[in-house]
Amino acid sequence: MNLIRIRKVDELMNYISYNEYVELGGTVDESTFNRLIIDVESKLNYLTNGRLAKLEEVPVAVKKLIVKLIAVYKDADGNTNAIASYSNGIESFSYKVDDDSSKGSTSNDKKIYSIVKEYLWEYPELLYRGIDK
Repeated sequence: MNLIRIRKVDELMNYISYNEYVELGGTVDESTFNRLIIDVESKLNYLTNGRLAKLEEVPVAVKKLIVKLIAVYKDADGNTNAIASYSNGIESFSYKVDDDSSKGSTSNDKKIYSIVKEYLWEYPELLYRGIDK
């Protein structure tokens, strides 16, 4: 029988603190960090099948990855309705549509996975999608 370890709300930010984030070159303010870190950690837990949460110590490469991913998530926040074209024959807008969104994967997801692979190349066991023995 598998037991699920449930985290308390105050335990969600355990991979990197705001101070570590700033020391590693992070530029967002603390409230933005607190909002985005939840999504970043959730994505990392998904991509690593929860293996990251089982590490006793978070590698520096993971902390640097989190700094990068927070920047990616911040940029994605501002580009949700990117205008593809505009006409002013009495206003006409068209918006960029992600062709892969109907398949459940977006170009942002692909970008994130590519960044994760680049930063975690030293830790292939974290991204292994098979069964742990």
